[in-house]
Amino acid sequence: MNSRSDQRKTLALVAAGAAALFLGLAITWLDVKWLTVGLLGLVAVGWVFRDYRVGVVCLTMLMPWSFSTLLPQTYGFNLINFIVLASVVSLGIQRTFGARGIVHLPKVVWWCYLLPIAVGVVVAWPHLPQGIANFPPLASGEPSLFAPQNFLKTVIAKPLFFVLYALLLANAVRDSNVPRRFFIPYAISALLSAGVIIADVLINGGSVTDRSTFLLDLGMHPNEYGMQLALAAGPLLFLTVGSSSRWARLLWGVAFACVSLALLLTGSRGAALSYLIVLAVWLLHRRKFTDLLWIAALVAVLLVSVPESFRERLTLGLDDIGSASVHKDDDELTKGRFASWALLAPEILDSPVWGQGVGATAWNAATTSGRYGASHPHNMYLEILLDVGVLGFLALMYLYYRYARAFRLLSRDSQVSPIERDFFHGALASLLGMAAMAMTNGHWMPHPEQAFLWFALGFAYAYWSLTQPVRERMSQIFPATSKRSSELLSRQHGASSRS
Repeated sequence: MNSRSDQRKTLALVAAGAAALFLGLAITWLDVKWLTVGLLGLVAVGWVFRDYRVGVVCLTMLMPWSFSTLLPQTYGFNLINFIVLASVVSLGIQRTFGARGIVHLPKVVWWCYLLPIAVGVVVAWPHLPQGIANFPPLASGEPSLFAPQNFLKTVIAKPLFFVLYALLLANAVRDSNVPRRFFIPYAISALLSAGVIIADVLINGGSVTDRSTFLLDLGMHPNEYGMQLALAAGPLLFLTVGSSSRWARLLWGVAFACVSLALLLTGSRGAALSYLIVLAVWLLHRRKFTDLLWIAALVAVLLVSVPESFRERLTLGLDDIGSASVHKDDDELTKGRFASWALLAPEILDSPVWGQGVGATAWNAATTSGRYGASHPHNMYLEILLDVGVLGFLALMYLYYRYARAFRLLSRDSQVSPIERDFFHGALASLLGMAAMAMTNGHWMPHPEQAFLWFALGFAYAYWSLTQPVRERMSQIFPATSKRSSELLSRQHGASSRS
């Protein structure tokens, strides 16, 4: 009885999320104001305020498209912003009148992520006029990205909604009898991202080598979609061959196959490298020769499935690696990245401790002089050093280490269900792939390309206490009233471990 009731609740949550997604897209297609009003009333009154987990399901499918024109982006109303805020209010109401407490963000996130962002905003503020001068308002009348109000809204506040989403998901996981069912909207979301990219390539075509226009109508750069899909690939692969039921593994497998194909169709070589790292981690985990044959067959089928122009894009420059140089801005392998880094990096020495603020590439000396034309350096690690300096870099590297450690520990913890352990192992594989891809792409601030990473982080936050040292975990369960009692708990645990 309880199992059937849980299944009905899960189906209701997924159906609610799908309906909200459909209505949101209908607003874009039909541009009818009453649909917006209807969506507000339906989601706010009927679903989200009744159960904030409906909002979590909606956001799981919508967050990858939060910067896309496929979703309504009108002044004064944004579908995702509304669902996030409505879900936060709903969670607050439930916790205020309920007995269960809120799952908070881990302290390391506050100190090593949110604090550097806050400092970066303060440091960046005096530089915004230079950012406006280098990137003036668009001809369409849209303000500069670095106009103070737009900077706070678009560069800072909107990306931080990913952190709120992860916090909401962590609470939803703790409130669910069967948390692994949240993997269903996760897989659907990955299928949507992959399906839209595949459909766009089939319908609109476009030159994969023209990175300024290819997939432009979807709202993000192809490399950003490549990272997004690479971050989804790891968990889906491990779930496909994991402990799920046959029908669940079929869903994971279909999603993984579509994500794999769409990733190659982005033409992102960094994403392809990240994907290969995911496959390598999986092979090392399995250590079976037959799995190596399966992977080889999968890669062969994928390469045959994509057009020749895409295969040429993925292998571009590999036959002449030596041509990459800090003195060339047009080599085929890096597309001038080495030369760009050589132009931007000297600015690190101007403010090595705390950097020059979030978005520092926009007012870099090379950008101001016209020698560099983008607002990001195409290297996440360089971006961190420019934005928040050595202190911020060390804090963020420690944070990523803690994330990787948490995924590894949770993938082995017997208190976590086998299916969730599969998921966390895949999340670790994707995180390692992202670390490699970050050498040539990526952002350290929250971004839609990281949507599936934030899902994994939200799940990890729900189990974060299991990743803490034994003494901290014991003190949370049995608060020690003195140093002597803390030592007693430690000795007791040591004895039980030895036995």
